[in-house]
Amino acid sequence: MVLDPTVRQPPDGLSLNQCLHKGRADMPTVFAILLRVRTFKYLVAADIEKAFLQIGIAEEHRPICRWLLPREINKPLSYSNIKVFEFCRLAFGMKPSPFMLQETIKALFKTCGSNLGLESLKNIYVDNLYLEANSHEEAQRKAEEARQLLLGAKMNLREFLSNGVLNMPEELRGDPSKAKVLGITWDISRDVIAIKLPKVPLLQRYTRADLLSTMHSPYLPLGLIDPLLVDLKRLFQETWALPHRDWHRPLPQQYVDEWLRITASWREQTIEFPRYTPVNNGDELHLFADASDYAIGAVAYIVNSDNRSAGGHIVAAKGQIVPKRKVINKEASEKAGKTKYSRTDSPYFTIPQAEAAGAKMACGLGPVLRKLLEKDLKIYFWGDNTSVLQWIQNGATDQPLVIRNILKFIWNSEVTEFGYVPTEMNPADIISRGTTPDKLNNSSLWRFGPQFLQLDPEQWPPVQRFHLEGEPQEADISEGITLTTIGTPGVISVIQRVYGKSSWPMAVGAIAQVLRVADLIRLRSTPGFVVRDQTELRTIAMTKIHLLDQQAHPPTEEQRDKLRLFKDSEGVFRSRGRIGTANLPYYTKYPIFIHQSSPLAKLILRHAHERMAHQGARATLCWSRRRYWIPKPIRSANSAIKSCCVCSQLSSNAFPEAVAEALPRERITRTAPFENVGVDAFGPYMIKAEKGFKKRWGIIFTCATTRAIHLEVVDNMSAKAFLEAFLRFKSVRGIPNIIISDNGTNFTAAAPVIIHKFAPDVDIRWKFIDPGCPWKGGFYERLIGMVKRAFQRLSRQFKSFSDSQFITLLKEVEDAINHRPLFRAEETPDDFSPLRPVDFLRPAGSMYVNHSIGVQQDDQDTLYVPKSLQNAKKDCRKTEESKLFLLHQSLLATLNNLWSGWSEEYLLNLRQLDKGPKDRRLGQRVPSIGESVHKERICQPLQLEHRHHRRDRADKGRHSSSDGSGQSKEPQSQRC
Repeated sequence: MVLDPTVRQPPDGLSLNQCLHKGRADMPTVFAILLRVRTFKYLVAADIEKAFLQIGIAEEHRPICRWLLPREINKPLSYSNIKVFEFCRLAFGMKPSPFMLQETIKALFKTCGSNLGLESLKNIYVDNLYLEANSHEEAQRKAEEARQLLLGAKMNLREFLSNGVLNMPEELRGDPSKAKVLGITWDISRDVIAIKLPKVPLLQRYTRADLLSTMHSPYLPLGLIDPLLVDLKRLFQETWALPHRDWHRPLPQQYVDEWLRITASWREQTIEFPRYTPVNNGDELHLFADASDYAIGAVAYIVNSDNRSAGGHIVAAKGQIVPKRKVINKEASEKAGKTKYSRTDSPYFTIPQAEAAGAKMACGLGPVLRKLLEKDLKIYFWGDNTSVLQWIQNGATDQPLVIRNILKFIWNSEVTEFGYVPTEMNPADIISRGTTPDKLNNSSLWRFGPQFLQLDPEQWPPVQRFHLEGEPQEADISEGITLTTIGTPGVISVIQRVYGKSSWPMAVGAIAQVLRVADLIRLRSTPGFVVRDQTELRTIAMTKIHLLDQQAHPPTEEQRDKLRLFKDSEGVFRSRGRIGTANLPYYTKYPIFIHQSSPLAKLILRHAHERMAHQGARATLCWSRRRYWIPKPIRSANSAIKSCCVCSQLSSNAFPEAVAEALPRERITRTAPFENVGVDAFGPYMIKAEKGFKKRWGIIFTCATTRAIHLEVVDNMSAKAFLEAFLRFKSVRGIPNIIISDNGTNFTAAAPVIIHKFAPDVDIRWKFIDPGCPWKGGFYERLIGMVKRAFQRLSRQFKSFSDSQFITLLKEVEDAINHRPLFRAEETPDDFSPLRPVDFLRPAGSMYVNHSIGVQQDDQDTLYVPKSLQNAKKDCRKTEESKLFLLHQSLLATLNNLWSGWSEEYLLNLRQLDKGPKDRRLGQRVPSIGESVHKERICQPLQLEHRHHRRDRADKGRHSSSDGSGQSKEPQSQRC
């Protein structure tokens, strides 16, 4: 007898299954098991005989499973003519049967105390068990152990099948010709899984139900043949545009003709894929996505990192039809009393938006595959739409909410590597457009992915590849503008125009010009109106910009509390630190708050970077913190510097030199500025003359203690020219006690002359560093590099320059370098100005505050008058002589404060920065193939009318071996 628990009598009644609980779905999915089974080198499959009938039903629950049978079928039904039966075992087809069998097997495997039991729980589906083995012996052992475990529960594990060698009794073996893995044919002899396409029968009429049945007849949950179903799904979607929705009503002839045309290529072909796909920890998972105007697709490939030449192996795919746009059907809504929609022929997405949906599908598929495979895989995403990649990298404020939500999903996924792939190399293009069985069977692109997966990562397509973790800053910016300025299109327009300017002065100037035009218009209508001058307009313009920016990017509650923000008289947020009583300008004591994600922060930091002669993050922050406080300062400054075109072209990192020795005494002992100096020459530079060009060199004098510099210009590298430069230096800075230099002939020849000339006054000691040990002069070589970089950036505005212009530029560079901070800026609003070399040269203008001493406002201030003398007679007050004395005492106190900070902060910071002999990021790294590099040229004359840097690309000949050795050849160069 056959039990059918789904029957309802009468038709509107309840069936037995509707009255039973299903239980929680806690068993592995078919998709997960099929995915893992393909990674088993040797697969052992078995079946539990009559699994449901091995589970008993509790006596108190058996009346629920009661069924009635007439004693005599020819007599009418009555209580005397009815036999009552109750199921004491689980019946196949009952809703709770799979759950009860699952819980029983789970309890058995968990209590058996065997590792095989826990392994089997992940790969058992109802009564089908699949085991993994890496050898024939392991397959035999696991098969016997699993059988013994289930025999303990009176369950007979039988029909063993494997692509390995199993020595099982004949009655326990399965038929290899009928082998299947969860309904998919498995050819054990060739170890492939096969999907056989059905032959579409010729019917008298075709209905929507027949079309749906044909679509789902090819069965493969992994989606490996989804490209064959795209056209059928598209046709099925179009049938919903018909006025009727009946499943069994015949379709119009044009739909039937299209159906037959699509399935004409289905001739019962068999499409095969390898059953075994090796997956190990450290392998790569490559996701490809694409979309057309009617379909979206994603496909995933595994690449073995130890056998990259084998290429990729397809593991899963997913396809979807682009939904149609819906509109409200007013007539149907009025009849139904609720909102009804009608589908239109226009797609819901544009093609770029559909591509974004495909990217979301791929980024959702990748982490699921990594979780189910239980392997540490590195995930890459590839798409062929540059607009979508741009959205992912920078956000998309002009797109609808659904696209912004898609981008948020991608940013929050586990995918961090993104890249562009041409359409002809994108396998997802096959699933987005559909194909025929013969083409799919012969497509190596679909089976193994693009050919570049066989290559090393350095040889992958380099176009628009980027690494992204979390949401980009631009995405937060755009969202903030949209959310905080709804209903104020004027604010959005103005602030976006400000953000679009290339520099902060240009942005301020643009707003100031608008205000000036407004004043001129008002002057015409209001005689006597005074037009504000340019300085006042720029001040007002900056205030307006700050108000608009803070409206678009307001501070968070955490930032308000941490930075103690308050609004000034103009309504601008400012930070309140602990230096409010310092003798500093108002804007320095209370800097304006700028959100770190605001484009205005980049404009200001880029301007500060340019004002500081393109120095690093600390120098940039030293300038910007005079007026502004930007959270996450180092990160924000580095981001702004990276976007500087000048620095990106001219900067390059050198590999570290030898291990640094202990600093000499003259570097760490308090002395007057330029009492201990290091001297060196740099250049030459080509200067425009009356006829052609002439060479000029620079001489740098570096204070070993305060790290200040003094620059002089010489005509040549002779000893005489250096003597003249030294005399000019001595006249400004004084005679040094210790001079350190390399062994250049101009220095070795000039040293005895200088020592003899000034011997009566100063005992000059001249130290020459050891030949071949350039790092011993590193304290001035480092500053020469800073001078050169700053000079290159400042001189870009000149095609050529004269002697006076050259000297002026060097002095500007000298001033900028002396204004740099001596140690890393802190990330609190109180430490606005770290110690600088210029503070020792001009202590009267120093803004440095030593917090260990504090800030006191007392009679050391020359303008300060005690309260007791404020009302006294003038003759009782201090004389000019006493004021000068107090001024001298104030300067001495300032110098003591500076030297205290030098000892407590700068010297300790030097110890903190000593991190070992080698920079791990650069010490062992060699240029990778395809990487852009700058070729170093030493002592090459700089001709400003042809100021180009050679930019090379590393190739195979330059790629060193793993131990750092290897030959290199001359690279191909290009101008930039």
